Amino acid sequence: MFRAIRILCCLQVFFFASCKKEQPEMHAMNAGCDCAHEVSADFVMEEKSSPYPDALFTSTDTIYADKNVRFRALENDAEYTWIIGSEVIHEQEVTRYFGTDLSGDVIPIQLIVKKKANTICFPNDDGVDTVTKYLVVGPEFDDYGFYNDPYPRFEGTYRMKDVNSSDSIDIQIDARPFYPPFTMNAIVIRNYNGLGDSIAVDLWDFNYRQYTFEGVGYGLTSTWHNRLNGNYELILDKTELSTKPNKHYFGRKIN
Repeated sequence: MFRAIRILCCLQVFFFASCKKEQPEMHAMNAGCDCAHEVSADFVMEEKSSPYPDALFTSTDTIYADKNVRFRALENDAEYTWIIGSEVIHEQEVTRYFGTDLSGDVIPIQLIVKKKANTICFPNDDGVDTVTKYLVVGPEFDDYGFYNDPYPRFEGTYRMKDVNSSDSIDIQIDARPFYPPFTMNAIVIRNYNGLGDSIAVDLWDFNYRQYTFEGVGYGLTSTWHNRLNGNYELILDKTELSTKPNKHYFGRKIN
């Protein structure tokens, strides 16, 4: 009898185990939040070098006077409120001109962003954020001073490393009023290849933190960029007629 009861119990356990539904694995409500972010009013300020279609846009906190600046909110599909001086604008992207009368001014640029928040990933996000940045309006660009005074801020020695190299080199950049054998102004980039060679380039386009140059008889163009994070970038691009290698340097100014 005891044996019969034992068999019956085993059959009942088997029956309930086989009839029990398999439950799916439960995921946390905030799964997939790695790519999510809180509503942000962060934005970039970009100085525009010229009114032409191929204008140079440079992310910056300082500009030359008599230039246009593009303000661009990074949050998409939201409500935007820009406060620039006495103006209130409701667009994701705004461009404004800063004349020479503003030279020396520090102008607050405020952006308020409203958007439906992702409260699953960020329970405390109320969907509203405000960011204020300050734009410094420098002097108007002076072509004479660019080559003749200690005006060029990019002059100096830089310790830089090419993206394709593990070794750093020291590159010196000088502004020369006249560079022989050319009877013209030029920027001289010394030791540009780590072998002691120099090239001369002429200013092509400019913003306060970024300049582009064309090679003077060398089939080479270059870009000098003082980035907002404090790093310096130097790009040397050869043209079709040049045998010189392309270079893409990053580094710091040492004097």
